[in-house]
This record gives sequence, C-alpha cells and structure tokens, in this order.
Amino acid sequence: MIACVIRPVADNPKILKSNTPDAMALVREICSEQWVLGAELVKEDERTSVFSGECAQGPVIVKTMRLDRLKDRASVLVGTTRLIRQWRGWELLDRSGVDSPPCLALVRDGDVETLMMRRVEGRTLLDFIVRQEATAEERVRVGALVAGMLNEMDAANLFNRDTKPDNLIVSPALDRLSVIDTVGVRSSSRPDALARMAATLLIEPLGLGHSVPLTDRMRVLVRMDSVRDRATFWQKVDRIYAARGVPAAKVASPSAADAREQ
Repeated sequence: MIACVIRPVADNPKILKSNTPDAMALVREICSEQWVLGAELVKEDERTSVFSGECAQGPVIVKTMRLDRLKDRASVLVGTTRLIRQWRGWELLDRSGVDSPPCLALVRDGDVETLMMRRVEGRTLLDFIVRQEATAEERVRVGALVAGMLNEMDAANLFNRDTKPDNLIVSPALDRLSVIDTVGVRSSSRPDALARMAATLLIEPLGLGHSVPLTDRMRVLVRMDSVRDRATFWQKVDRIYAARGVPAAKVASPSAADAREQ
C-alpha cells in the first residue's frame, strides 16, 4: 500500500523552515524507507498523505503533498502552498499563546512538499461531542477549554476560518485543547471573527446529526470574555448559519435559562 501513496522524499531536499537544531537529520530519518514502512498511514488521497509515527525527536505527524498542478506551481512561486500556510498559522498561534503542536521542519523535494510536526495525544473535540459519553463535570471542563481558546484568539486578533471540532484535540486529562490544523489561521480585525469561529464549532456536528446541547453552548458563551450582549452575539451566529443554509430551528439560541446549570 505504501507504494501507492505520496511518500515523503528527500533525494535532494530543500529545507524551507526549521524549528529544530538538527532538521536535516530529522528529514533523513522521516524520509527513509524504514520509517515510512513502520509509520501508520492516517489519511491519503490523490494529492496528500498523512503519516503518524515515532522518531528520534518523539511522536510526529508527517504531511506530504504533491505540487504538480499549475495552481500549485503558482503557490510555490509566491510562498502560499498549503503546508507553508499551516506553518505560518502555527507561528501566529504560538506567538499568541494558543496551544498548537509545534511544527518541526518543512522540506521540499521537486514537486513534493513535506511538513513534520509534533503529535499530540487525545481525541478530537468532534469525537467528544458525537459520542455523548461525558459527564456534566467533563463537559464543563471541555467547555472552559473551548472558551479559553476563543478568548486567546480574540485577544490576539486572530481568526481561524476552519475551527472545526475535528481540527481540535482534547487531551486525555481534559486539561488541554490543541489546534492541529492551522492553515486557516490569520491576523484579522473583522468584527464577526469570534461569531464565525463559534458557528464553525457547531456546524460540523450538525452535519453528522449531532446538535451541541444548549447547556454546553452556554457553558462556553458565559466564559467568552468579550461577549457582553449574548443575545446580539447569537444573532450574529444565527446569520452565519442562515448564510450556510443551516435552519435556525436546528441551532436554537441559548437563553438566560440555560445558564442555570452552570
């Protein structure tokens, strides 16, 4: 199966970015036949492969992308390939104190680009929502983590257009929430940034038939530092739902009564 997927290659590597003292040694290890055969293939399509494995620097996620289309070559010229944008997004979060696994090295060899990043343990927020196994205490703790991430993003004037629960990892101890896909992170002063990130957190579970309970939404909302008027804030969220074709009835707005369970 490995022979059919896009593999990290380093016959003639060019290190584009590095966050580790010995990036070349890391690149050589990850791109070796031995490492690729021993790694878990997490995801693959016609343009991308994602591997998970162990290396001398610890647990890593390795994303490899083919850049052979005309638009890919244009993005190479202007420095906006998907993996370069992921590195830049991680840098923005890292400088602002938002938890995100460190990028270690970004390398290009011909028309293949590979990003190596630290792997964080846990499960996705989407899995946490969909399984609906958590106790009330656990939901309170996770709600506080979500609110904390949104507060940090808002305070730093950052916007993530892809704040899906599937892109957030909840640690096993429920004391850490990590952003694992940072391609959509950018500096932004748009007034609806916070509402858009909140809406994105709720829309993905709806697509799987799981509405986030009103009490859980309220647990997040009451902890969002910059939200003074909750009704007005939720009206913004409702407008975003409407623009995406999500009926407002499916995402009924939190009311003051929902706060009683906090």
